[in-house]
Amino acid sequence: MAIRIIIEMASTKLGGTTPAIDLRAASRLEKCRVPETLLEVLRENLSGRNDPVSEREAVQTELPQRAACRAIAILCSTPGAAGEQLSRSFLLHGADRELLRIAETFEGIDRFRPPQLAVGAAALDAFAALVQAARTHIQLIARDASFLVRRLAECVPDSDSASRIPTPACHSLLRLIGQLSEDSDILYLLANQGLCQALYSILQGKLSLSSSEAQMLVHTVANLSRIDTAKLDLLGSRGALRLLMRLPLFWAQSPASRPQAHFIGNNEALRRELARAIFNVSTAGLSRVMAAQAGGVEAAVYLASDSDTVVRRYGIRALSLFAEQIENSIRIAQANGVPVLASAVANRRTDPETARAALLALAELTNNVDLHAQLLTLGAGSYFAQYATQSVDIESQQYALAALCNLSATPAGRTTLQNLGVHRLLSGLALSAAVPAELAMLANMVVANILRNEQNVMQTVPFSVPPPE
Repeated sequence: MAIRIIIEMASTKLGGTTPAIDLRAASRLEKCRVPETLLEVLRENLSGRNDPVSEREAVQTELPQRAACRAIAILCSTPGAAGEQLSRSFLLHGADRELLRIAETFEGIDRFRPPQLAVGAAALDAFAALVQAARTHIQLIARDASFLVRRLAECVPDSDSASRIPTPACHSLLRLIGQLSEDSDILYLLANQGLCQALYSILQGKLSLSSSEAQMLVHTVANLSRIDTAKLDLLGSRGALRLLMRLPLFWAQSPASRPQAHFIGNNEALRRELARAIFNVSTAGLSRVMAAQAGGVEAAVYLASDSDTVVRRYGIRALSLFAEQIENSIRIAQANGVPVLASAVANRRTDPETARAALLALAELTNNVDLHAQLLTLGAGSYFAQYATQSVDIESQQYALAALCNLSATPAGRTTLQNLGVHRLLSGLALSAAVPAELAMLANMVVANILRNEQNVMQTVPFSVPPPE
């Protein structure tokens, strides 16, 4: 009864919107030892926890431990400083250890109980609320990480099962692991315990995940993609990201007929996480090769034309890294990515950061002479000339001049650039004493190509590779 009163009080809204628990009320709850009392309930009456007869008799009854977990979750979910204060108080008294212990202890018993009365799922929900509100480092040991990853992998029903709906425990685990993955130390621990394989099992099991559940899953994948060793697991033959990279193309081709299409849909936050994951794996050499072979280039092209600025920027930044390899430049062209990049460069006044990444990608495409005709048709010569002469960013100027050098080394490119008057624009740059020596050298090479039919070329590569995000 006391726990029920706490739950009702914590759930009450004053005036329909304001939580009943403020900082003063939170302090009173602490003085009344409410956190300690709820944790004592979790520790009580566990001597007969493995007695299947008593559990079956009480199968329709909410156990005290579940009620205590619900109360902890609701109190920690109190908005603002009050929720943070209560969460820290629970942590001070060891709630993180107790909640994980309860989740593990009741793992077997919950199989005899209806999902809505499962104690383990309630404990995991309470832990997730605690982690989210406390805003402090949570200690997790290898045994805990192993338990959470194993439970997540077990969420996938047997192939004979007709139900594809995730259990409450699956939802709780996805939420909790998604939050824990924000901590780098815990993320390494979870990765070492097989989290990548567990996420693959969830995807391969084709569970009917809700939009929020899918978002939690992809968020975890995006965080894992920051770890070099995890990148390879995510992209291997049983890699979760390998599956996820197909989704933008499925959604574009026929969203109604693809059961996985709801992973992307109109969920902007999810698309951002997927784009971040693809960008992250493109920042390292081996994972970049694996991602390209698994369809990452095509997925990045699709995301690079997204309506959302953040998604579009991640997609184009990934393309600027993929484009360093000649074989990927062909993939970009075949996926119709060149017009996407040209359009981004043309919008440099409205989104300069994205345009700069697109400029690098276009400049790298000039390393492939087979793409010169398409680049010139799309107006790349004008874009490169503008950046070379008007940009205040030296790196962008170098990319643009190197690209002009490559384009002007062929007869068709030389003619187009001469008609645009590029040699006249660059003559002043080549002779100016105020221009850095490397820029003047590149400008001279372009002018020599155009006016004297020389064939100077310059391999265009990124000056630096950005870190994963």
